[in-house]
Amino acid sequence: MSITFQFPVVYLDSDDMDDAEICYCRGALKPIQLSQEPYEMILEARGYSFHLIFGSKMDGNFLCIPDWQFGCELASLTDKDWNLDSILHTSSRLDYEDATAIVWGLSVASTLMTE
Repeated sequence: MSITFQFPVVYLDSDDMDDAEICYCRGALKPIQLSQEPYEMILEARGYSFHLIFGSKMDGNFLCIPDWQFGCELASLTDKDWNLDSILHTSSRLDYEDATAIVWGLSVASTLMTE
C-alpha cells in the first residue's frame, strides 16, 4: 500500500524573495510499521528513497534514517517548522527539498498511526 502526498518546494531565480515560485512535488509513503513504536516507513520523493524510523523517547521524539546515516530530535510530527529546522541543522547530506519532503511525510504519517 502506498499513500501519496504533496509538499511545497520553493524555487528562487534571484536573491529577491518576490521572484520566488512555490511548486508542489509528489511524494509517496509506504508504511512498514505504524501500529506501535518504533514506527517505520519508506518515503519516496524527488527520485530518492528514505527508510524512516521514528517514535518517542523520554523527552521528545526522534527520527533515524539509517540508509542516510542520519538521526535527529523531532517535535510533534505535525510541527513542520521545528522539524525542518532540526533536520537541516543536523545533516549536511539532506537538502532543503529532501527535508521538506520528510517533514510533510511525517505529518501525513501522524494521521495514519493507530496508537
